[in-house]
Amino acid sequence: MTERDVLASAQEARWRRWASFGIAVGVAAIAGCRTVKEERGSDGGATLAPATTGLTLELTPRPERKDILVELRVGGAAAAAVRELYVSQAWADTHGAEAIDAIDVRDERGEVVLDAPREGSRERVYTLDRAPVGELQARFTARPTGSRLGLRVEADRVTGVGYGFLLLPRLEEPVPTRVRWNLDALGPGAHGVSSLGEGDAEVDATSEKLARAVYMAGPVISARAGEQRIHTLGASALVPREILSWAGRARTVAEARLHRGEAEGGAEPLTIFLVGEPGLGRDHDGTYLGGSLGLWFDGTRSFDAGLRIALTHELSHRYLGGEMMVLDEEGEPSAWFTEGFTVHYARRLLFDAGMITAGEFAEDLNRIEEEALGARGHEREAYRRGSRYAALLDHRLRRSSKGVKSLDELLAGLRSRGEPQVKVDDFKAAVGEALGDEGVTELERLVLRREGEVDLPSSAFGPCLRRVREQRKLFDVGFDVASLASGMDVIRGVVRGSAASRAGLHDGLLVLQVRKLPKPEEGLSTEVDLTVTDHKGARRVRYRPWAIHAVYRWKARPCA
Repeated sequence: MTERDVLASAQEARWRRWASFGIAVGVAAIAGCRTVKEERGSDGGATLAPATTGLTLELTPRPERKDILVELRVGGAAAAAVRELYVSQAWADTHGAEAIDAIDVRDERGEVVLDAPREGSRERVYTLDRAPVGELQARFTARPTGSRLGLRVEADRVTGVGYGFLLLPRLEEPVPTRVRWNLDALGPGAHGVSSLGEGDAEVDATSEKLARAVYMAGPVISARAGEQRIHTLGASALVPREILSWAGRARTVAEARLHRGEAEGGAEPLTIFLVGEPGLGRDHDGTYLGGSLGLWFDGTRSFDAGLRIALTHELSHRYLGGEMMVLDEEGEPSAWFTEGFTVHYARRLLFDAGMITAGEFAEDLNRIEEEALGARGHEREAYRRGSRYAALLDHRLRRSSKGVKSLDELLAGLRSRGEPQVKVDDFKAAVGEALGDEGVTELERLVLRREGEVDLPSSAFGPCLRRVREQRKLFDVGFDVASLASGMDVIRGVVRGSAASRAGLHDGLLVLQVRKLPKPEEGLSTEVDLTVTDHKGARRVRYRPWAIHAVYRWKARPCA
């Protein structure tokens, strides 16, 4: 039996003791060190001192199984109030309900039966068949589902946002909460951190706060400046302290342009999680979670302009999507505003502050256009259309006022009403007040009905950039490469008519071997080389990852 098998066996035995005798476990964190009150069980392992109040979340990565064992204990008045458990159905690109398995719920009387789950558009809800007696214990397995922001378990690391893998008791009021990590299987250098704190953290939290958090463990590198923290994993080229200092400057710039209220008494606490993943090339994903944010990117990247813009994008969500959002006719946040306007402002803020060059600004504009043509184009359309419209609206406002007003003033006027949620009709009214009926018609056609292209004039970004139209051979793998980085090894997101499609790839193919999966920076002469299988049997697929597209390109030009 291997050391990992011994650890897994001890964990199983410990749960059996909880289930049989209702023994609770807890950990005390003193001066940043883990202090454990131990009892010896029949397996020779240590059980922990019982937690009598609040909630304990214990996380045990099991890389040999590609999963994580999650154990929850709720005690005191909080346990008596629990009537249901819930897990997110869909948040960002995650599907938490698909991640969980082997649910077991118990209290002092024994097993607590869960009713058949209620399937909603946002949550899957399990109702307890009776009120808990004493401490409520829930245990389940969580596995990766292919999401980049969801759970990911590798040999020496685990990452994920809580929405993507946590089944939680419904606790609307904050309770004393403890996060515990069991990281022996990740190696001696592993360290656990989360949005709730470093190591074994203790905070007051609701169940929503647990879901709305980043969890990361492995060989984490961290830095701190006051109440600002940064944790990096799998990104050896990055210098955390330098990035934290740069992020402070970017927050100041965003605050000045997007908040524009009374000065706050110092920066709010913020924790930044930077996760390097293999094989992402120029692609990245990110999320802003209030007091923390996460960014997933290629682990070989330096802190280049693209990453600086991506980090500023997430920082800007404090205001766009946080302090203010535009609701559609169904009352849901409009992605064209929350994401598209944030794309526009992230690069605009940095460029106007001299923190990126005109060439770097143009490169990010071109990246968004190229993404819209790739395998993730359907996911990025709101980003692309919204950012284009934000630039067009800013251009129209500056031109009509002869430079006196801009998009900044329009947003400030809407924000001054004091309500973070702006109805789309109110947004239309603000545009109409500034640009007349023609402006409203343009908004309705280009954004709300998504008819036609948002055609930006060459002068849309000022004298330092110009627009040209080109036929370009672009790197295009033709499917979503993230589907192979997920650990599921199933082809997804094949683009119709692409080189991948012509070579015989289609959604649902199982990948047996990846001989070569080139990155964009490797150029167009490289070759995708995979062995795949389906009901027709195994076969080798090879093709060149490129396609011809007619695209708008932005280029820097000399300016004062």
